[in-house]
Amino acid sequence: MTTHSSFITKVITAGFFAAAAALIVPTSVLAEGGHDSTTEKGHKGSGGSDKGHGGTETTHGSKKSGIVGGSSSDTTSKKGKDAAAKKPWSHDGLPTVTTDVDPITGEIIKTPVYLTIGGVVQYDADGNPIPVLDAEGNPVYTTTKTLELGRLNAGRAPQKVLDKQIWEALNSVTDWSLYTASTDLSAVIQAIKDGTVKVDSPLQNLALYKEILLHTSDSTNVFTKKVDDVLVPHTVAEKLGSASLTDAQLAAIFLAGASDKTQAITAESVQAINIIMGITLPDGITNESLAADANAIRQQILITHDGL
Repeated sequence: MTTHSSFITKVITAGFFAAAAALIVPTSVLAEGGHDSTTEKGHKGSGGSDKGHGGTETTHGSKKSGIVGGSSSDTTSKKGKDAAAKKPWSHDGLPTVTTDVDPITGEIIKTPVYLTIGGVVQYDADGNPIPVLDAEGNPVYTTTKTLELGRLNAGRAPQKVLDKQIWEALNSVTDWSLYTASTDLSAVIQAIKDGTVKVDSPLQNLALYKEILLHTSDSTNVFTKKVDDVLVPHTVAEKLGSASLTDAQLAAIFLAGASDKTQAITAESVQAINIIMGITLPDGITNESLAADANAIRQQILITHDGL
């Protein structure tokens, strides 16, 4: 009887482990199945993201601010954010660029890298900054610097703020002859020298800079604000549509008006503000050409301002 009971116990035990083994799934199978499931969810998430992106149109032209602008600017702004995310950025959020080239030797100016702890440069016993050395014991140098944008940082403002500033400029500036009567940049520089009125606010200049580059000076996007319970509409075309200057030249004027008077406008700073504002330059317009024209105008603004 004892032998029979022992035999039954062994059979039951063997059956239990066999059943348990049948329920065990190899780890590789679980991982494979989980990967497929995750991948599928990722694709669905991407689809949802596209759907959400289309919804940005409803936020453009805030009803709260009473300003309504062209609906395509938010899409461009989103593109700008995507583009900016792919660019190299320094620790403080500004893009980094190659340092200046020595005008005599043509060599890139290099800056030594010093040892820092918690952002503080460390010094040796003699009071000299401790250089960072490479594997061979040679000092490490950097050829990048943080780009200073100054007043151009105003371009970080959201689109609804820029829309409002466009309306303010179109509504408040009464003399647009600097932009419409000039036939070339030499005439613009002379008009500035003569004291012709121009848009002065950095934010208004940058808002108009963006609007022209994205939608041209013939833009019929309507910017509206309620004044005394009456909606007052304006378009860029009504002020600049008759201009003889090209859109690139007009953009250069607005960029110069937005910049610091004492800070040179370079191709790097133009590239940086375009990234920040989500601007893709139209064909035929380059960072270099915009910088050259804007900087020439900026210099005259500085001379006129300081009475030189």
